[in-house]
Amino acid sequence: MVSSQQPRTGRSCSRLWAVGLVVILSLGAHGPKVWAADRAEVNPVEVKNPTTSPDKVPVDGVAPKGVPIVSDSGGATAASGASGAATIQVVEYSSGSDTAWSWFNVGLSNQLKQASSPNAQVVEAYSRAAQNQNSPALLNLGYLHELGQGVPKDLSKAIHYYRQAAELGNPVALYNLGRSYYTGTNGLPLDWTAARKHLEHASGEGLVAAQHLLGQLNLDQNQASNAVVWFTRAAEHGFVPSMCSLAGLYHYGRGVSTDVSRAIQWYRRAAEFDFVPAQYQLGVLYDSGNSVQNPVLAEMYLRKAALHGHRESQYLLGQYYYRGRVLKPDLAEAYRWWSLSEVAGLEVAAAARRQLLRIITPVDLDRGRALVTEFTPKPSTFHDDGIAAIQANSRLTDEPPSAFGSGFIVSPAGHVLTSAAHVPQSARSITVGIIGGKLRASPVRVDPALGLAIVQIQGGARSFHSLAIQTNRSSAVPGTWVFCMNMAPGGIARDTLQPNAHRSRILRNSGLKADPRYLTLSDRMPQGTLGAPVLDVSGQILGIVVDPAPKSNATLGAIALSARYIQEFLRAQGVSAEAGTPVEERGEAAPPPPLVANNSLVHVTSYSSPLP
Repeated sequence: MVSSQQPRTGRSCSRLWAVGLVVILSLGAHGPKVWAADRAEVNPVEVKNPTTSPDKVPVDGVAPKGVPIVSDSGGATAASGASGAATIQVVEYSSGSDTAWSWFNVGLSNQLKQASSPNAQVVEAYSRAAQNQNSPALLNLGYLHELGQGVPKDLSKAIHYYRQAAELGNPVALYNLGRSYYTGTNGLPLDWTAARKHLEHASGEGLVAAQHLLGQLNLDQNQASNAVVWFTRAAEHGFVPSMCSLAGLYHYGRGVSTDVSRAIQWYRRAAEFDFVPAQYQLGVLYDSGNSVQNPVLAEMYLRKAALHGHRESQYLLGQYYYRGRVLKPDLAEAYRWWSLSEVAGLEVAAAARRQLLRIITPVDLDRGRALVTEFTPKPSTFHDDGIAAIQANSRLTDEPPSAFGSGFIVSPAGHVLTSAAHVPQSARSITVGIIGGKLRASPVRVDPALGLAIVQIQGGARSFHSLAIQTNRSSAVPGTWVFCMNMAPGGIARDTLQPNAHRSRILRNSGLKADPRYLTLSDRMPQGTLGAPVLDVSGQILGIVVDPAPKSNATLGAIALSARYIQEFLRAQGVSAEAGTPVEERGEAAPPPPLVANNSLVHVTSYSSPLP
């Protein structure tokens, strides 16, 4: 069995980026347009008289969360730093705003002098500027309330300030509203129509982060050709995550014809900025790409990502040492990389390390353990300090969950199919985790006998992208390649979710005791795949994992309830799921995981107490 965490195009190469504070220093009342761009490292400057004549107005600035200042009368320019690209904002000044800009500069100057959280003076100064409709001050107040910096965290106030700034045309405020609607976080409902409206407005002002997020939104809505347009715009402006996302679309032929050379071109451009997901993807492409296979380059890129602590790259690098591919066989090194990958949460690495313990010599084992102890991840030079991953509402409560596990969306109305084990009878609250946050859900039906449960995301019918169900028996014959795919906690923070893909084959069209309702796979699966879909090479549902590793037979692969019985279960509850279409395999020895729409795979969590 081969298991790897394959980043999904458009999301894997980049997380959901948040543009934070807009900060503008020493702005004249009659000054020219000023372009706010993604971070330049400069020092705070003394606040000047806001009535200074335009030719004496300095244009300096920093953005603690990603939006510094670049003077450019001709338009946007790429800037170095976290994103490698300009995040641009145009600010207009009018003669009646002298006082507002004075107070804004006072607040900004005080904030930049503070190493810790902003104090009351900063908030007071921004508040006075905001009273005179100063949009950067309104934006900064919104951001401070969103994070609880210098003020109590208050999402309703944050959104209120963002709306005020957005009404004044502030593109970063428009972006912050758009990404909140996109994820259904910060107190706003999940509303992709509203998200698109705000993001397109921000993008029209040249905000590349908005262009990138529009690419992700189009992927979610199965409009890959439009995603190509938006990712291209942002990538050509130097936005590194978009370079990687665009490469993924060319790599897998989504929205465009497959073009490996272009994929490599964009992956390499992102990798030059030390962007770890791009390094990993290059390693995978050079490792298994039929026309561009180059084990030497594959090892080089996998090693770069592995040294940064990327768990999938560490696992694959361990395989290179174990098999002696390009490198001299070294079981101690294999032990090191598989151990590090296991600690980072990759279950297939844990299985590989356990197998290795059966054959490794005591000397190599001691050396391998020493290598693990000595390892320190190398920080990437690609910094995202200024563009943070959105995790708003990722922790709705500090209460430990009573059950949790994999699930997947089966209807546009937000119905989620999961294992009955993840929705116990004692559950008082349920959340559905997607990339970007958690959404509340309600139980629809739990069938312990069948091992299935349906929950529905609260808030009414929305534009969720569901997986199609393939009930054609010819699509699930023995020998067919399949993938158990699930979302699992991992990544930079424990509250983030990342997709896992576990490849296997159908062993037979029956389960334990020859039960015809089930499929048996050729490989045992990690426990985290309980409730995960079994997908064909096109990403259609062939079954759902109900027993990842049968205890009654240690040599038997995972057991999955077949698609036909899934469909019957859904219909009985009034849930209408999309029907699949037959897909012929292309005879590949080991096909790559299918492209699954972002947030079709989810993580279901149950709590024994009501959520606050």
